[in-house]
Amino acid sequence: MKRFKQIAKKIGLQGGYALNLSSEESFVSGQFVGTKWGITAPMLAEYLGRTPNAEEMRELTQNEAFGLLYQRLWLGMGLINIDHKDVAALIYLGLMSIGTTGMRLNLERVAGKLKSQLNHYEVFTPRGIDVLNSLNDVALYKVLRARMKWCYMRMANKNKRKSFLRLLGEIRMNDQVRKTERTYPELRLQNRLPKEVIIQLNQLKRKAS
Repeated sequence: MKRFKQIAKKIGLQGGYALNLSSEESFVSGQFVGTKWGITAPMLAEYLGRTPNAEEMRELTQNEAFGLLYQRLWLGMGLINIDHKDVAALIYLGLMSIGTTGMRLNLERVAGKLKSQLNHYEVFTPRGIDVLNSLNDVALYKVLRARMKWCYMRMANKNKRKSFLRLLGEIRMNDQVRKTERTYPELRLQNRLPKEVIIQLNQLKRKAS
């Protein structure tokens, strides 16, 4: 939760209540609900376990939105298991700004550029997270950041484009060696193992836990 709060605080919540009748994200089960704080109608419905109404979306507080995003994105999408916090922050921002489908396709493309096979439909599965963690942190950060910038530069809405580019600039790669690497030298050895071996080890670790 600590890492999520640090990232969420830096990125913030996007927008107040929006009455956008042309957006699919404003509807769930054929009912108009709207969006608020980056929370879509389907996300609120999943969180509540039922179809919400527009009034419930309007009354959504920032604390409730943070709790929902923590459950839906940080835990639900597996961002909690991303090794590098700056990569996790980029993916979180992408999910908030580009959407789940867009980020699946972007991460598939990014992995391909880094010579690793990752199908878009498995990006936010345990195997997909293992593949992302097996990539070089610095290379993954740079290629993903460049891809997201490319997406933002093509946004038609000038205000959104400017806002997301500013937030993207807030996420800077930490050059310092991670504390876990200083504490656990075996992680440095793990970075030299083939990606397939790392993925298999992580799968065995999950089965044993």
